[in-house]
Amino acid sequence: MHHTPGPWHGGTKRQRDATYAITQGGYRLASVHPRDMSQPPMDPDPEQDANARLIAAAPELLKALSIAPDSAFVATALFPDHSHAH
Repeated sequence: MHHTPGPWHGGTKRQRDATYAITQGGYRLASVHPRDMSQPPMDPDPEQDANARLIAAAPELLKALSIAPDSAFVATALFPDHSHAH
């Protein structure tokens, strides 16, 4: 699997189009747009911010999963309330 190596950065919201840019090495990899485009561009949008941070963390998340010895262990560690579900 090939992807743009990290670290990726979730930038600040751009005033002109209300998007967050996910960048690496000065290049835009992705954009996170607000769900409600009628909001003023600089109004806080916690969901949009969280989505941008999650996307920016993708290389680190992939690395963490690739070094995990057992996917069941990872699932139990990440979702302890659902460890008994099949």
